[in-house]
Amino acid sequence: MRAAPDAREAHPFGEFLRTLVSLDHTHRIAQRVWHAYPGSIRLLADKQDLFPAYWRYRHDQLPAAEWREPVTPAKRETLPALARGETVRLRQMVRQRA
Repeated sequence: MRAAPDAREAHPFGEFLRTLVSLDHTHRIAQRVWHAYPGSIRLLADKQDLFPAYWRYRHDQLPAAEWREPVTPAKRETLPALARGETVRLRQMVRQRA
């Protein structure tokens, strides 16, 4: 089991990635990420066990309706983000599920 990500480390990397993507006028980063990993990105959108709320539900700490609540919007956001090539948004979605 891995340790929880340190928020102090996540924020600088997120800012770095945001800056890097904003300077990438030829969209090379997005092309590499989105064209190399579209299947993995879709898989992340569909895997319920990647959501912390799912595991709270499995351990009888949340009712079924409550754990599904954040999952549905997250799934709806992933595929449009994929279509638009939103690399920074993808990273945020993955971190939310880690």
